[in-house]
Amino acid sequence: GGLAAQAQRVAVVVHGHTPIHYLSEDLRVDWESGAFWYCDGHKVCIDSGGFFSDEFILLNLDTLEDTVITLDKST
Repeated sequence: GGLAAQAQRVAVVVHGHTPIHYLSEDLRVDWESGAFWYCDGHKVCIDSGGFFSDEFILLNLDTLEDTVITLDKST
């Protein structure tokens, strides 16, 4: 705790709205799956375009680990 712990914290902006495949094309960065980290790890996009891709990203805000959930439309 204390000031040392606060000094080690890094601000991270978590966002969606613009699907990752559009964002990665604009930034000319390859992306396959999962959360898309950019700006030296200060920004993360979790919008995988689930409406089109059937893939959804959950981001644990405590650990910053992502989990990808794929929708199975066959059932």
